[in-house]
Amino acid sequence: MADSAALSISPSDKALALVAAFYATSLPVKTDDSLAQAMSSLTLSTGSTIVGSNTIATYLASTSAQGEKEAGSTDIEKAEVAQWLTLSAKFAEDKSSLETLNSHLETRTHITSPISPALADLIVYARLQPIYAADKSLHHSLINLTRWFDFVQNNDSVRAAIEKASIDLPVVEIDLNAPKQEKKKVEKKDKKKDKDAAKADPKMEKTKDVAAAATESAAAAPTTTPPLKDKKKDKKDKPKKEKAPPPPPTPLFPDLRVGYIEKAVKHPDADALYVSTIHCGDEAPRTVVSGLVRYVPLEAMQGRKVVVITSLKPAKMRGILSEAMVLCAVREEGENRNVEPIAPPADAEAGAKLWVPDFEGFVEKNGNKVWERFAPDLKTDAEGKMVWQGKRIRIGGAEGGECGVTVDWGKDCTVG
Repeated sequence: MADSAALSISPSDKALALVAAFYATSLPVKTDDSLAQAMSSLTLSTGSTIVGSNTIATYLASTSAQGEKEAGSTDIEKAEVAQWLTLSAKFAEDKSSLETLNSHLETRTHITSPISPALADLIVYARLQPIYAADKSLHHSLINLTRWFDFVQNNDSVRAAIEKASIDLPVVEIDLNAPKQEKKKVEKKDKKKDKDAAKADPKMEKTKDVAAAATESAAAAPTTTPPLKDKKKDKKDKPKKEKAPPPPPTPLFPDLRVGYIEKAVKHPDADALYVSTIHCGDEAPRTVVSGLVRYVPLEAMQGRKVVVITSLKPAKMRGILSEAMVLCAVREEGENRNVEPIAPPADAEAGAKLWVPDFEGFVEKNGNKVWERFAPDLKTDAEGKMVWQGKRIRIGGAEGGECGVTVDWGKDCTVG
């Protein structure tokens, strides 16, 4: 690699710093304080730039003799590595992803490689380290993950890379002892103590005498039964209370965003599916599985901007976890079916959110029910623009650019 290539790492990007040291990259590496709130970047000798921790880490591993296989030799292996790199970026905000990894490691020593720590292990460990240091309850509740974590953090090659690059990733002392719950002691009443207190306090004796006299007089008094009320009559006489109408629900809009397809490959186990790496404005790109093989050529999927829904619950499709869905115009005429991805404006940035009038907020995750209510009214209009209940969907706000399709059959059809 030419001397003009350089790697700039954000001070907070410990995962990328570990990967660079572990794979002993020959690139000049600098920690750039100006990148504290931005993404790390890799400038290649060709002048092009790669940004994002996961993308750069995958590049460094795949271009090194040591990491070529560890970054994935086949398309399915590469997709699996990308899946765990993406998931690890969400550990801090989504603890359920830790349970997913814990289950995955039940029968594995490492995340992807069967022999030694590989790219996925390095990235996941560096992102998990501050979480494991701060929350020791995870040590005994996620036992498979803890076993793997302790193995990786004490690996000689990993520790050598950490010391070489002076990365702040100290060994976390593992605590497998669950906290003991103290049982509350129920105090028994001391009857003797109560008797002694009563003798000592004449007022208490008087109170007891008064209470006993009241009980006797109540027992001696004649009992009279009050006349029964006609409950049915009372109910008829009382005017019925009108129920106040429930407040109108705050409308929620699915989280639709502009996505940029960095790379798409065919699913190794399904002829009709693509596995795409799509940038959606998150810290790491998302892995998205789509059934577009019969409708869009593979070369047309590369470097393409699309509209994705990111608020659906992630779902496995033939063994690969899909974290979003690509929206397409769909027209079915008899046995013929046409599908075309919805296109945002050419100048729209990846991650820009789409907006519809009258909606007050976005549902950010697990919004399957919101999508089910929303989807039937999502269509294209007579000009091929995407609309909801006839209102055009725009980028960012009322004045933003519109999304749609340019194919002739894509007018007045469904979107899904």
